[in-house]
Amino acid sequence: MQSNSKLTAEQKFILRDWLDIAIEDNIQVVNMDNVTTMAYRDRGDNVEFSLAVMSSNEKKFRAKVGQYHVLERFFDGNHVIMRRIDFQIMCEAIWDYWGL
Repeated sequence: MQSNSKLTAEQKFILRDWLDIAIEDNIQVVNMDNVTTMAYRDRGDNVEFSLAVMSSNEKKFRAKVGQYHVLERFFDGNHVIMRRIDFQIMCEAIWDYWGL
């Protein structure tokens, strides 16, 4: 069975608010590889971040779905705090990305 998740109208409305809050709070939301979406915030020597990974049974990557889930996790406090250098090494090793 294949899934193809889409956001409801209510979730789209919530996402718009969350993206505005993310901008105000200096939270970056990025699509890493058309599979993973990450929200992160630089905290000096540390970075806090959350991830959302597309399910293997999804037919298509939907950036807005990833943004919704990653921001929901981030704002609910379901994020990891990592030393900035370790975060940089992780991002470069996994995604060849360093956005700070």
